Amino acid sequence: MGADEAGSASNQDQLRHLWESKLAQFILIKIKGTSYLDPIMSLHLSFLATYTVSRCHKLHLNIELKKERPRFSNL
Repeated sequence: MGADEAGSASNQDQLRHLWESKLAQFILIKIKGTSYLDPIMSLHLSFLATYTVSRCHKLHLNIELKKERPRFSNL
């Protein structure tokens, strides 16, 4: 992996992390807007939002891997 590729991968990771954190914040704001939450419940919901984003990312990776599988079917 060249320096440009490493830099590109790093930028992609940073963008993905930023996107995931923004999505988690959005989910949390939407949940918080529905009712009053105490600090402990708010913390639990932030973990739930982060978990949801991470599951979405895993699902996306699994879909991408399934798309690539037919390429290796002749092995």
